[in-house]
Amino acid sequence: MSNNIKRVIALITEAICVGTYTTIVYAVLTSFIHIRNEYSQLLIIGFFKHFFARFLGIHKVYCEYKRGTNANASFGRKDHVFKLFQYIFNKKNIVLESVCEGLAFLFLGLILIRSFNLRGHMLYFCIGFLLHLGAEIAGLHTAFCATY
Repeated sequence: MSNNIKRVIALITEAICVGTYTTIVYAVLTSFIHIRNEYSQLLIIGFFKHFFARFLGIHKVYCEYKRGTNANASFGRKDHVFKLFQYIFNKKNIVLESVCEGLAFLFLGLILIRSFNLRGHMLYFCIGFLLHLGAEIAGLHTAFCATY
């Protein structure tokens, strides 16, 4: 099997794991708090998904995995975008990062709700899955892990 096929399989496997983790965060948070406004819910789930991953050490494990597999070369890295994200992440500002992820959840979630009428667990799985793919392709994870 070629290296590109292995990278794609690894990326899809990672995205499935992130989608599953996102669904778990959604299920746990919504079992404790009821958020009626779907816009607020998207923001809150996105925020806490990122916040909990940092707090639980998931980010550290992911970055160590990426370094160990030498998989940090992103698919479509653009140096100016890479430098911008590296600047943001270099500040180690968990709140800013979590707010950005919450906004990404809001943006993608509204598209998925309006285009495909997704709701609940499937919505949050798809958001986690697609955001992971997008961040990997854009080089966001490379910039994040370079400063971790």
